[in-house]
Amino acid sequence: MKLRGPETRVVELGDRALVPGFIDTHSHVTMVGRMSGYANLSSPPVGPVTDIASLQQHLRDHIAAKQLPPGAWAVGYGYDDSLLAENRHPTRDDLDAVSRDHPIAILHVSGHLSVANSAALAAAGITAASKDPAGGHIRRRPGSDEPNGVLEETAAYSVLGQVYGRGPASPMPGILAALDTYASEGFTTVQDGAANAADVAAIEGYVRESGKALPVDLVAFPTFANLPAEAKKTCSVPVTREYNGGFRIGGTKFVLDGSPQGRTAWLSKPYVLPPEGKGVDYVAYPTVEPS
Repeated sequence: MKLRGPETRVVELGDRALVPGFIDTHSHVTMVGRMSGYANLSSPPVGPVTDIASLQQHLRDHIAAKQLPPGAWAVGYGYDDSLLAENRHPTRDDLDAVSRDHPIAILHVSGHLSVANSAALAAAGITAASKDPAGGHIRRRPGSDEPNGVLEETAAYSVLGQVYGRGPASPMPGILAALDTYASEGFTTVQDGAANAADVAAIEGYVRESGKALPVDLVAFPTFANLPAEAKKTCSVPVTREYNGGFRIGGTKFVLDGSPQGRTAWLSKPYVLPPEGKGVDYVAYPTVEPS
């Protein structure tokens, strides 16, 4: 208090504490905005799912609560195969048991895998004749080429792209709600790693047209894989040092391999516990070919 001057404002906090604003070092704000309308399939303490049966029931409850008509997508997020009682990924058969009238896609807690039911696989054009995409893998039923519903890396995005393409006309309500959530937890700077061009354009348009600043500072890192062809040649994005309305582009994100949590990260030594159907020499794979 010896530094107090005549213009100093003193606020008595009682049993509360004043701390510096948190800076988020790795997150995906636009994904958080989208997930607010999805079924939470996380395991405790984050969510309620403990086994395949409870995952199925929460999807049924989600479809009923949202009053999704036949043909509408049902989407869930956060399931963790290692925390399910069965200690495995759900399959298309498990999701078909929830509904064959709705395309269903659920996102793994790592964000690097998804599971699709038969309707969702059909919507994405994934069949027994489909080859693994570059940087991805379509898991198959034992002794067959028929997809079992589990999709890794770039294969997962072929289904998730169907979901995101059917989202709201503008992502901004979800993004603003997500930023408010971050702000309520004490974050003053957050990031959108692996941002896509449409979301960046929407945010820039909102700041420009509304004249309002974002609730907190947001820095985006567009994914190199999604850059226009010309930008890829020079590896250039319009990086900005200063925030405009609380938004700037901080650089480009390169995704070279997968997730150790999803056992798709490309390792130099074999996994101690390889995924189902993989041998003891399994090291996963890159999502881009090294040069």
